[in-house]
Amino acid sequence: MSENVTKPTIETLLERLNDFRQSVETRLDKMQSEFETRFSEVEKRLDKIQNGVEIRLDKIHGEVKETHSEFYALRAEFRELKAEFHEFRSQFNQPA
Repeated sequence: MSENVTKPTIETLLERLNDFRQSVETRLDKMQSEFETRFSEVEKRLDKIQNGVEIRLDKIHGEVKETHSEFYALRAEFRELKAEFHEFRSQFNQPA
């Protein structure tokens, strides 16, 4: 008779399995929630970094364009000065 009392019945085993399943599901739900929260935080950080990089690249692009324009303006001024210098120099090379 003591064997019957100590042996779990099928109902008891099924209850334990069901409790275990619920425990595992609860843990998995919690892990999923934590993962989603952390992933969301990482995604927000990456978005901020991407926006910062895009802003910096836009700024650099603008500075490069400005420098490029200044370079062409200086080159045009240099050509103008060179032409004026040759004209000035030619005044001294002409026979009187």
